[in-house]
Amino acid sequence: MMGASMSALSYHIVGGGITYECLGGTTYRVTLKVYRDCYCTGCADLDDPAIIAAFSPAGALLDYREIYLSGPVHIPLYIDNPCLTTPPDVCVEVGTYIVNWTFGSIPPGGIMLVYQRCCRNSTIVNLIAPNSQGSTYIAFIPPPALVTCNSNPYFNNFPPIAICGDDNLIFDHSATDLDGDSLVYHLCDPYQGLTPDLPVANVASDIESPPYDNVVWSGAFSGSNPMLGTNPLEIDPSTGLLTGFGFATGQYVVGVCVEEYRDGILLSTTLRDFQFNVTQCNPIVVAALPDEFADCSGYIINFLNYSYGGTSYFWDFGVPWLFDDTSTAQYPSYEYPDTGSFVLLLVVNPGLPCTDSATALVRVYPGFIADFVATSDCPYEPIDFFNNSTALYGNIDSTIWLWGDSDTAYDFHSGHTYANGGIKDITLIIMSDLGCIDSITKPLYIFENPDLNAGPDQYIYIGDNAYLSATGAINYTWNSTETIAFSTIPNPIVTPTVTTTYSVTTISSYGCPVIDYVTVYVRERPLILLPSSFTPNNDGINDILYVNAKNISELKSFVIYNRWGERVFESSNLTYGWNGIYNGKAQEIGTYVFYLESRGINGENITQKGNITLIR
Repeated sequence: MMGASMSALSYHIVGGGITYECLGGTTYRVTLKVYRDCYCTGCADLDDPAIIAAFSPAGALLDYREIYLSGPVHIPLYIDNPCLTTPPDVCVEVGTYIVNWTFGSIPPGGIMLVYQRCCRNSTIVNLIAPNSQGSTYIAFIPPPALVTCNSNPYFNNFPPIAICGDDNLIFDHSATDLDGDSLVYHLCDPYQGLTPDLPVANVASDIESPPYDNVVWSGAFSGSNPMLGTNPLEIDPSTGLLTGFGFATGQYVVGVCVEEYRDGILLSTTLRDFQFNVTQCNPIVVAALPDEFADCSGYIINFLNYSYGGTSYFWDFGVPWLFDDTSTAQYPSYEYPDTGSFVLLLVVNPGLPCTDSATALVRVYPGFIADFVATSDCPYEPIDFFNNSTALYGNIDSTIWLWGDSDTAYDFHSGHTYANGGIKDITLIIMSDLGCIDSITKPLYIFENPDLNAGPDQYIYIGDNAYLSATGAINYTWNSTETIAFSTIPNPIVTPTVTTTYSVTTISSYGCPVIDYVTVYVRERPLILLPSSFTPNNDGINDILYVNAKNISELKSFVIYNRWGERVFESSNLTYGWNGIYNGKAQEIGTYVFYLESRGINGENITQKGNITLIR
C-alpha cells in the first residue's frame, strides 16, 4: 500500500470513530468513519486504504485489514436555529471504510480494534500544540465469557459542524444498540495517536499497541469540561442530550463515550472523538431602538427604527390606560395624551418564526427648549453667554457649552475668550431631572484683528541706533519707558542705553486693540587694547606685551611677526604675554606686526591687526 508520510500533509483531522456489527459467529462488519476539514490546501488526505489493527488488550497484534475509502462525502453545514446565520467558512467531509472481518476466534481478553492518524487542527483552542497531537479511534469486542456475537452502539447523529457561541446548544447525541443493551453517556478524554514524523500508518506495525495516552488539555480544559462557557458543555447520562451555552469563538476537541451494559455488566465503551467549530452567528431579524426618546419639545414623538431583517412591525407606545396606542408602520409618529415617562415596545415580524423585540423609554415633557444669547466682541476679550433655556416640567440640572474651539464649560451661564477672529459655532446642550435633552447651535462672529507685527528682536551696542519696523496695520502707537520720537509712525528710530522692550498698539476697524512687542537688547562693546610699544629691558617697567581686553569671552589667537615674516610669538591666553624673546634670543629693536582674533561676550567674532614697536 502507499501512504503519505510527510508532515506537511498531516493536519486538519477533525474526528472519527469505529463501530461494528456482529453478522454471526466471529464475523463482524467493521465501520470506520474519519472526518477532516475540506477547506484546507496541502493538508491531511483521507487514507486510501486505511489500516485497522486488531490487538489483544495486552498489546499483541492479532490481525489487521487494509480498507479502501468509500466517499468522501461533504457534511452539510446546518444551524438548528432558523433565525441565525453563520459565515460559510466551515466545511467537513467524512470518509467511510467498511469491511466484513472474520476472526479465527475471540481471545479471552477480547479484541481491541484500532485506527490511528495525525494530526489535529493547529487552530484548536483547548489542546496544547494540537497540530502535534494525533488521534486514536478504538472499538472493543468483548470476550465470549461476557457475551457472544455482540454489536457495539453507534451514534444516531453527527454533531453539528458549527454552533453559535451565543445560542443554546441542544444536540441529541444518543446512540442505538442493536442488541438492546443499556447505554450510559459521559464526556471523556480522546486519545493521542500518531505524530507529525509518522502521520499515516503505512503498514500494520506502524500502529501503536495499547494502552494509549489521552490528549493534553490546555489551561482549565479537560475531558469532562472540554468547552468553558456561561453554561459549560454537559451530557445527560441517560439520554445522551448534549447541552451548553455561551462559548467563545474557536475550535474545540470533544470526546463522548457511551458505555454498553447487559445485566449490569459493562461490555464495551465506544468513544466518539470530534471537533466543535464555535462561530459568531448573525441574527436574521434584529429589533433595535435608541435607549430612549426624550425630545421634550412637544407631545408628538417621531420614532426612529434601527431594526433590520423585518417585513412587519408592531408598536405599543406604552400608555397604560389605552389599548389603541399601537401602530404597524415602520417609522411611526405618535401624539401622547399627557406628560410622563412611557415604556415603548417594538416587535419585528410578529407572529412569524423569526421575530425579535426591543424596548425604549419615552419621556414626554413638552416645553423643554435650549436657547442662549451672546454679543460679538474682539479676540482676547471675555464674552458673556446667557442661558435663556426653559423647562415647563422639571428642572435643568445639567448644562454643556461647546465653544467651537475644542474647549467646553458646564456652568448655567458662562463666558469664554477667543484667541482669534472668525465665525464660531456655539452649541448649548441642556438636560433635565426628568431625562429631557435639548440642544441648540448658533454662529457667533468674533471680530477679525489686523495681523500686527512689531518686527524681530534686535541687538545693538551702547550708543548705536535701533530701527523699529511694525507691519500689518494702518495706525500705530509705540510705547516704552523712554520717550520715542515720531511714536505714531511704523518705523521710528530709538537709542536705548539698556535692554528695552517696546510695544506697538493699533486699533482695528471694529475698535479692537491689538498689541505686539519687540525687544532691543543693548550690549557692551568688546574692547581690545594693546600699547603701541613696549621695552623688554628687564627694568620692571613695560617689559612684557599683554593683550588688555574688556567684554571678551575668549582669546582665540594672538600672533606677532617680525619684519622678515617670521612668527616670533603666539598665544591664546590673555594672561600670557611676549617678553621680546624668540628662540632664546632677545629680538632687535624695530616694528613688529600683530594679528589678533577673539570672541566677545555676546558671541561675536573680533579680528584686529596692527604694529607694535619694540624699544630697549
